[in-house]
Amino acid sequence: SISLRFIQTTVLITRLALRNQFSTCQAWSPTQSFSDGSRTKLFMSSSSSKKTEFEMPQHVVIVGAGIIGTSTAYYLAKEFNIASTLVDASGIIAPAASSKAGGFLALDWNDYGPVGRLARRSFDLHQDIANDLGSEKIQYRRLTCASIRVDPNAAAKPGGKKLEYVEWAQTEEEPAAILQTKPLGDERTIAQVHPKLLCNKLWEFSSKPVSEGGVGSTLIQGKVISPVHEDGKLLGVKLEDGTLVKGDAVLFSCGPWTANIMTGVKYHSVVIPTDRTLSQCVFFSGCGDPEVYVRPDNTAYCCGFPDPAVKVTELPGGEEVRPEAVQRIV
Repeated sequence: SISLRFIQTTVLITRLALRNQFSTCQAWSPTQSFSDGSRTKLFMSSSSSKKTEFEMPQHVVIVGAGIIGTSTAYYLAKEFNIASTLVDASGIIAPAASSKAGGFLALDWNDYGPVGRLARRSFDLHQDIANDLGSEKIQYRRLTCASIRVDPNAAAKPGGKKLEYVEWAQTEEEPAAILQTKPLGDERTIAQVHPKLLCNKLWEFSSKPVSEGGVGSTLIQGKVISPVHEDGKLLGVKLEDGTLVKGDAVLFSCGPWTANIMTGVKYHSVVIPTDRTLSQCVFFSGCGDPEVYVRPDNTAYCCGFPDPAVKVTELPGGEEVRPEAVQRIV
C-alpha cells in the first residue's frame, strides 16, 4: 500500500488546553464549575484573584477531521459531555496526513524546544487513550529506536559488529558502508500508534449515539466559507453551498489547508510486509534519509527522500503519487 504525508507537528489537545481555549484570556484557568440545570458554567480565576463567569459551549463545530479535530471531539465528549459537528471537505475521517503518517511517538525529543512540555503530555495521553480504547485496536505499543549513519559513496560492505544496536538490518545486503549506529530510545521513551486507527477510534467514541450513552457527534462533508454571527453572537459556520452548520463555538483544525499560503514538505511512503513482528524503528542518515517504522501487524512503514518545501495545493485524499518516488524507497 502507498501513502503520502505532509510533515506536521501534531499533538493531542490536553484537557487543560481544551478548557483554556474557551476563555478569551489564556492566562485564566477554571477553578470551579456548576450547572443551573441547562448550561454548565465555569468560574475563571486569575492571579489577581478576580473571578468571572463563563458559559461552556453546548455544541462545537470543528473544521477538519484529522487528529486535532477528532481528538478535540473525543475530549469534548469524554470530559465535558459536549457534542460536535465535524466538517471536512472529503467527508471522511483523517483523509490526509493524520492517517498516512508513521505514528511515531517520542517522550523527550522536544525537551529543549518550545513544545517540550506539551510533547511529554501528549506522549502520556497516547498511553491513556490506549488504556481506554484498547491498545490492540489502535496498534499502540512501546518499542525501541536506533539511528544508522551511512556513507553512500563507500564501496566496502560494513561488518556486523557496527550494527550491535540494530534489531533487523541485514548488513550483507547493504550497498553503503555504515559509519555509526546508536540507540535513540527504548520502551520507556518510545511508542507508536497507527494514526488512521487512532482517529477512527476517537471518532467512534465521539459519535456514539445518545441512545447508547454517547453525545451523538456527527460528520458532514463540506467546505467552510466563514463563521456566521448575528448581533455579536456566533450562530455557526457557512458552507460553500450556503448551508448553515449551527454551533456556539468553532475550531479550525485544517492543518496546512487552514490557509492558502501555507507550505509543506511532501514525503512518499510505502507499507512493506515483514517476515516477522519487529519492534525497533530505525532512522537512517544518508542515502535519502529513509525512516522505517515497524508495526505490530508484520508490516513496516517506510518513507524518505523528501520533496523541497512547496505551497500546499493538493487536496486531502487527492495527493499525487509519483511511481519513481515510491521506487526510490523500495
